[in-house]
Parts: sequence; C-alpha cells; structure tokens
Amino acid sequence: MALRYIGTICGTHGLNGAVHICDLLDAKITVKAKTEIYIGYSENYSQKYYLLKFVRKHKEAIATIEGINSDKEAKSLIEKGIFIDEKYVSESSEESYLIDDIIGCSVIDIETQKELGSIIDVWVLPANDVWLMSWNGKEIPIPVIDDVVKRVDLPNKRIFIKTIEGLLEII
Repeated sequence: MALRYIGTICGTHGLNGAVHICDLLDAKITVKAKTEIYIGYSENYSQKYYLLKFVRKHKEAIATIEGINSDKEAKSLIEKGIFIDEKYVSESSEESYLIDDIIGCSVIDIETQKELGSIIDVWVLPANDVWLMSWNGKEIPIPVIDDVVKRVDLPNKRIFIKTIEGLLEII
C-alpha cells in the first residue's frame, strides 16, 4: 500500500473532536468520507483511523475522525500528519494535478519548442501555486497561471509554458 501525505493537523474545530487540517499539499484533492487514513508524525509511525467527514476550505480542510469525539482527543493529534492510500485520493477537477506528478516534468517553451529545464519543487501559495524549475544551474519560479502555463502533458511528463518578459531573468 502506497501512502500519500495530504496535510498536517494544525488545530481543533469546535468541541466535538473535529480537526483543522493545514498545509494541504494539493488544493484540488478531495477525500471521500469513510476512508481509511493514517495519522502520525511520519508514515512509519502512524495509527489507522477512519475519516467520517472532510470539508475543503481552499487549501485547508475540516475533518471529523471516527473515535475522536472531544476537543481533548483532537488536541492530541495537533502537529501530526495525515496519510492516505493513493487509491482513495481523487481530483476535484480536470485542471488539478498531484504534486508528485508535476515534479520531474520537462518544461518546454511553447513558442520555440525548446526544453528549458525541469520542475524540481512545487510551492503551494495562497494566490497561486508556483512550480520551481531548474534552468542553467538556477532555480526559476514559474507561476501557475493561465498566462504562463499553457498545457500540461502528464503522460509524457512535459509542461508547455509561455515565457513572459523577465521570467528567465528573475534570478
């Protein structure tokens, strides 16, 4: 079973044991109710629970977990990660991508068809995500906006971008 880290419990919500999940790695991933989840400081040191309810709020979520019925029980989970079997993760729209799928993709200039570099990291930010590209020994942030990212070809691990003025001179 391949587990995927989806976020960190950062607080409680109400008095009935609901938890607030921060740092959701992909803002467009949804998790269905009654799904088996694992909570712990790492995948190897996690305990099995069942998710009863998962409500997204942008890049955060509120979750109700079976067996966690009080504020005190919920507080014991703060700062622990939530892990889920990849087969239970679903994307909420066609335009969403899993972070693991983006890292390692080649970045292609859509106008010249020249390969510029490859994605080495993903930053999940409030305004828009940023994909970090390795280019000529430098790290160039690529804003994930319609004006820049023109096409994502995941089967071939290629991302086509329009290089806006100054993009490659940032660093």
